[in-house]
Parts: sequence; structure tokens; C-alpha cells
Amino acid sequence: MRSWISAWAPELLPLVIAVVVPLAGLLLALQIWVTGDRRRSLRVGAATVLGACVWAAILTA
Repeated sequence: MRSWISAWAPELLPLVIAVVVPLAGLLLALQIWVTGDRRRSLRVGAATVLGACVWAAILTA
């Protein structure tokens, strides 16, 4: 199992980053929304979507 992870790590790392980072951004935006700062929450959400689009462009280029 360990050799499989080592062999596939270069291909899996960008995909893991592409999934985890936007998910963390959405969770942060949701947490900010719940605390009452709606404008900042929308900014964080928009930055998350923009980041996900940039990663999608990088991964498909």
C-alpha cells in the first residue's frame, strides 16, 4: 500500500489540493456567515469559487 501511495503521489497531490482547499474556503465562508458578517462571508465565498476555477484551469491545461 505504501509503495502505491509513493508512486501516485505526484498525480494525486494536485487533485487533493484542488478538493481540500476550496472545501476549507467554503467552510470558512459558512462560519463567517453564521457569525453575522454577511459581506465578508460573500467575499470569502467568491474568493473560494475563483480559486477553484483557477485550479480547474491549471489542472486541465
